[in-house]
Amino acid sequence: EFREGFERVALIDRPAVSHFRQAYASGTLRYSELKPAVADAVEATLGPIRARREELVAHPDRVRAALDAGAERASTIARRTMDEYLLGAPLRASE
Repeated sequence: EFREGFERVALIDRPAVSHFRQAYASGTLRYSELKPAVADAVEATLGPIRARREELVAHPDRVRAALDAGAERASTIARRTMDEYLLGAPLRASE
């Protein structure tokens, strides 16, 4: 059914969805029209993601530095959290 399949393609603007819904209902939907609309919407959404990926791939040193800095921050927070937990945890008597 049209609604189950096409409405989930949230990338396409509402006027286009309305047009394709009417065409489907009237039996005049042309997939030769639909396919480029979906392809354009996907490209518009994924294009910036692809460009960002290419930028990151071109500068692996920046990526490594960001990962290292994040790991250091996470380690500091984890160490502080464990210290707080261990200081606040009740001591168990040896059995």
